[in-house]
Amino acid sequence: MEVDPEAIIATNNEEFKAAAKWFRDNKESLSNGQKLEGFGLAMQGSVGDNNQKKPGVFDVIGGMKWKAWEALKGMTKEEAQSKLVEFVGKLKE
Repeated sequence: MEVDPEAIIATNNEEFKAAAKWFRDNKESLSNGQKLEGFGLAMQGSVGDNNQKKPGVFDVIGGMKWKAWEALKGMTKEEAQSKLVEFVGKLKE
């Protein structure tokens, strides 16, 4: 389960696109918690509510990503986009 660059491109929010690109390009330097938070916000901001089947028990990383996204269910795309921009801004400090 990865952030879909095509879904991000489809949004008109340029700040969100820039934040998602920065997150994608710099995720290797982030903690696991930061990666999961950013992933959830990026998915919620680009796709909306989680529409994926929960990964199996042996896909631990996929399950953690799924839970991070699922936790944001009900948040609007616009709010998630704004929160990702804010989150990335704090990471850059």
